[in-house]
Amino acid sequence: MKKLMIFFVSVAVLFSTTISSVVGYDSSRLIASYDSSSSVVSKNFSYNMLESKDIEVSTYGNKEITRFNGFETIDKTEENIRTITTKSPDGTLSEYVENLETGIANIYTNGRLVETYDIKKLRNEITKVELISEDDLKNIDLAMENLITKKVKYTEPVKVGNYSIPKRSDGSFEISENMSMRSNNRKIYSSGQVTSSYPEYMYNDVLVTSRYSSELQRTLLIRVKDSMYSYVNTSRTIKEFSPATALTIVAGVAKISFGNALGIFTGSIAIINGVYRLVEACDYYQHEEYKYYAMRGGYAYDYTTHFCFVEVFAEYGTGRLALSWDWDHSQGVYFNPRWTHVALARPFANFTTSQIADETLDIWEYTMYMWGYWRWGIGW
Repeated sequence: MKKLMIFFVSVAVLFSTTISSVVGYDSSRLIASYDSSSSVVSKNFSYNMLESKDIEVSTYGNKEITRFNGFETIDKTEENIRTITTKSPDGTLSEYVENLETGIANIYTNGRLVETYDIKKLRNEITKVELISEDDLKNIDLAMENLITKKVKYTEPVKVGNYSIPKRSDGSFEISENMSMRSNNRKIYSSGQVTSSYPEYMYNDVLVTSRYSSELQRTLLIRVKDSMYSYVNTSRTIKEFSPATALTIVAGVAKISFGNALGIFTGSIAIINGVYRLVEACDYYQHEEYKYYAMRGGYAYDYTTHFCFVEVFAEYGTGRLALSWDWDHSQGVYFNPRWTHVALARPFANFTTSQIADETLDIWEYTMYMWGYWRWGIGW
């Protein structure tokens, strides 16, 4: 048995609202709707908006049990049939039944068939992959190299295709897309934006040490600093969902566990006739990948000229961060979304902090031997 607790910081906020019309709901995505009296596309209906609350998720074999705000949902897969059953505090029973071979899914409320969907068709129709061109990537790399190494003096944001590269106050560079937003839908991220897990940073001390130089007959103070900055989104998989889409449909199309779907979409759903449904159009970012720029450098205390720490040696490179998921073979779903390094930048992968410190000492000793003082400036 494994047990996962998902917590949301803010207090649950429940409020009653009436929607006069479900703007943008695409009924063509339905194969059939059987219960007009409880149809989610009726002109007027009331719902309780679910803002945030502790979600408890427990997994037993091929069964996931989610408890949230008095509702209990069981998500299980047996013999190519996935069922997601939700029991409301008032006894209302909502059930999602998907045949994983045919892709046909039915939604029932208290045993009555309400809607039927072709999940495979939806999965093909609403998944889009957006990529930055290889030419733009190469040109951005060249521009970043010129800016970082100061081969080109920065005067104003550099333009590269649909991107611009302005300089930040901390000395790093931002890579921003100039194109307008594709839609006004709310952006939903599987595990928060990349910077929530891997914030950009500049010149963080990762080692503060000293090295004794037998040649100079003195101890040199050394700092090793890391930087990770200038993220650029190279690819993303977007799934678009219309208002009033059942959350079970979202979980089925995205192949994610119901517990994860509830945690991800909490701020955009409501309980309508016992069914979790979206109350706004959403662009769901299930998979994303980012390229980032990195530096690991050695700094020595200059006791000859500047009387401060100066940059002596630095390695630069790029790496990639991506949204990764675990796969549950028993349930046939993805779970536990998180940001991970899929390609660690060369400065981090190939150079330990101790190696950088040793190289810093070697360069310092050579400089003192040749000129007797530090003649290369302070650096970054």
